[in-house]
Amino acid sequence: MWNPNTCQGGGFGFISGDDGEEMFVLPYSCAIFPTGGEALPPLGMHVAYEVVMDHKTGRPRADNVRPSPTSGIFTGTIEKSGVQYGFIQQDMQDGSDVRMFVLPLSCGGTIPPVATRVMYEIVQDHKTGRPRAENVLTAETQSQFKWPVPEHLKQKSGSIIQAGRTYGFIQPDDGSEKMFVLPGSCRECGDFAVPPLGTRVVYQVTIDQKTGKPRADNVQLEVLEERTGSIRDSGEKFGFILQDDGEAMFVLPLSCVAFDKVIPPAGTRVSFNVISDPKTGRQRADDVRPEGQPASEKVPMPMDGGKGTRPGPGRPGMMLGRSAPY
Repeated sequence: MWNPNTCQGGGFGFISGDDGEEMFVLPYSCAIFPTGGEALPPLGMHVAYEVVMDHKTGRPRADNVRPSPTSGIFTGTIEKSGVQYGFIQQDMQDGSDVRMFVLPLSCGGTIPPVATRVMYEIVQDHKTGRPRAENVLTAETQSQFKWPVPEHLKQKSGSIIQAGRTYGFIQPDDGSEKMFVLPGSCRECGDFAVPPLGTRVVYQVTIDQKTGKPRADNVQLEVLEERTGSIRDSGEKFGFILQDDGEAMFVLPLSCVAFDKVIPPAGTRVSFNVISDPKTGRQRADDVRPEGQPASEKVPMPMDGGKGTRPGPGRPGMMLGRSAPY
């Protein structure tokens, strides 16, 4: 994001990186914004950028500065400027060609002339239910606007509760509404697939540039804390592990793959991870194995008899799609 101490009117500025480091930036590296590189973007805007070595100073600086995918801010060019409505040819962010509908009221009363560079947010129109541009800013109005830093930039966590071939849903740990997710948003999962049911993930929220609605992005498999304990109760359908901290942890036979999906006898020392059960939402043991044995590299398998599984070996990856109730 922009450092709050950045001087908008000067010939340079600083970006306060998400890693806490500050990065020097020049206006001409921000050419995608409405000013065409003659000024820096508004204070507080979250941006993405590349780091290059300045050929004059030999020091690193930001380049190709643009709105972050998680910022909810988009850039584009006025394609149609009518009295009652218009269209913005949106700059591509994910390879999609988008023409965004816009109303005069969203531009301060008048849609800017054709070919004007603008930046804006996307909202869902309460009458039509369709996405449209809002808070449309030009080079003249850009410097007057201070964009608040959105809360959704914080990393969130949750469990996969629906895993289809073309989309899925995450149940956030904070109790908020389930979060839509597309294949390909979890690059480390491979095969262009939504992770299987029950998989623990961490993610960020981005604004989909077609729908204007939030969805999960930069999805990663959660690094689980390994725990140890002894089997306390060993039943055919469920059991309990007495953890070394004295707390009991529920366990199912299907989580004991290392023991052929049978809960080992009482007293057996085990290592395991903890996940949230996709059906109950409660914590339970997973990847139960003999104490000291390395954790499995496989993510939890689906609990629905095969629905929503990711492509197996030899199957081609699924194409990204948007055939969803979204």
